Amino acid sequence: MFLAASCAQGATQIEGLKALLRLQPAGLQLTPGWFPVPGFRELLDRVRLPVRLHDGFSWTAYRRPVWGEGRLLLGRAGAGHSLHPPRRPWEGWLETAVQAGYAVEVMPPGRALSTAPELERALELRAPLALDIAHLHLLALAGVSDRVLRRILDSPDVAEVHVSASDGRVDAHLPATRDSWLAGWALERKADGVPLIVECRFQGLDPGERERALEAFR
Repeated sequence: MFLAASCAQGATQIEGLKALLRLQPAGLQLTPGWFPVPGFRELLDRVRLPVRLHDGFSWTAYRRPVWGEGRLLLGRAGAGHSLHPPRRPWEGWLETAVQAGYAVEVMPPGRALSTAPELERALELRAPLALDIAHLHLLALAGVSDRVLRRILDSPDVAEVHVSASDGRVDAHLPATRDSWLAGWALERKADGVPLIVECRFQGLDPGERERALEAFR
């Protein structure tokens, strides 16, 4: 079980890392949202946990841009790097991400990679997919068909699974439980070796509540 840096959004890199390490994850996903601190990379090297990168993470900035006007601003992906689609997508953006080696995240309604035609195109391209069970819940509620969702869930190209719960209206990043929508599927994928990344927000949760938010997915 990986923990996402977004669990401790708004911390410094050192504070955020310490908050996640207290929960003894098997790995970390570094995301935008931590304020940079000198020495963070060297400290992380000493931790010796598997690390994945997400979207516009930067070692030296709160966030770095990922997409420009009609182009990807990042170089080729390293192992385990996923990203969000561009806010203003253009024809061919998905092919660009796939050719550069990135996994792309299926998004909630209203964003790129959230409609049935876009999802079917991603399947045709064999795009590596980051699937967030809260996003998929919102897509189901918005009317994406069971057939399309089933094809996504059964895809052999799922690169990582993100775990949190929605409130049925927005992507609220609430703690998920074994009873959450698609939690069982997420655990099956984890058992198959797909990285499972918990990304519920810790703000407002005491230490016991944080631990209980992870119990179902260890």
